[in-house]
Amino acid sequence: MRNVLFVPYFLSLALMVGGCHNDETGLGKILITVDGGALYPGGWSDDGAFVFATLHRGDSWQIVQINSEDGQYAVVDVGLEGAGVGDAQGGRLLIESVEDGGSDIYVFSLETKTLEQATDTERYEWHPTFRPDGTAVAYDIQTKNGPDIYQQDLSDGTLSVITDNPASEQAAQFSPSGQLIAFHRRMGGEEGDNYDMIMHDIQSGTERAFANSGRDDSYPNWSPDGDHLVFSSNRNGEYDLFITCAEGNSVQQLTHDAGNEKYPKWSPDGQSILYQSDQDDKKALSLINVPRALTCD
Repeated sequence: MRNVLFVPYFLSLALMVGGCHNDETGLGKILITVDGGALYPGGWSDDGAFVFATLHRGDSWQIVQINSEDGQYAVVDVGLEGAGVGDAQGGRLLIESVEDGGSDIYVFSLETKTLEQATDTERYEWHPTFRPDGTAVAYDIQTKNGPDIYQQDLSDGTLSVITDNPASEQAAQFSPSGQLIAFHRRMGGEEGDNYDMIMHDIQSGTERAFANSGRDDSYPNWSPDGDHLVFSSNRNGEYDLFITCAEGNSVQQLTHDAGNEKYPKWSPDGQSILYQSDQDDKKALSLINVPRALTCD
């Protein structure tokens, strides 16, 4: 365990553009953009007051904590080089760090400022996410066939296989009940490789594809009540965000911004979604309100 430092400096590069979108336009509002940098959503604090993201600028990778109201941010120094945040829960961050030619997963406590290493291999582990009860994590592990998804108990390190498939599978997200995992799988198609989204039952091992278009449908993320998922898709050209029902395949387009929108993260209160958006030559973080009436077939 390491003792590390939280650096509480707020930078003037943050830009907030007044609140979230008009529900009828499908246009999100920028939370923060950084000159010369790209931001990747990681997760929300439990109370929704802050979001956590990875800031990539030049050769630097940092974790930042951002006020979800005004866009002001502070760097969270976890004592690792090349650190990125994959998830947030219960005052803890799940971190992926590239050191010594590999990528390992760590758990960082925002309260105690301590860091615990969860994995220690020469392979790459990516896209970590907490199980809802906080006792285990899921992540991708690089295998000879490409990434597969594993689940690891945080108390004793017990590892269990979720997927073992010749196709690459990535970016798992637990349902709020912890019974299902949604992820994307690389597929072949008439226009080259694409990603399909898969729903996997942890107990039975059964799975089904959902809400796919034959293009790139990826990075599913659950609503807090477990009734819906938001995801990114280029089915209409550029990448937009779409919402689908956990049971069924009806799809509703959420964003209509110019450029690409990716990596959505649903807020704890279910009212808004954080995502990466294209802003000129920058990769910004934006927020969009969730429509009041979401229908399912």
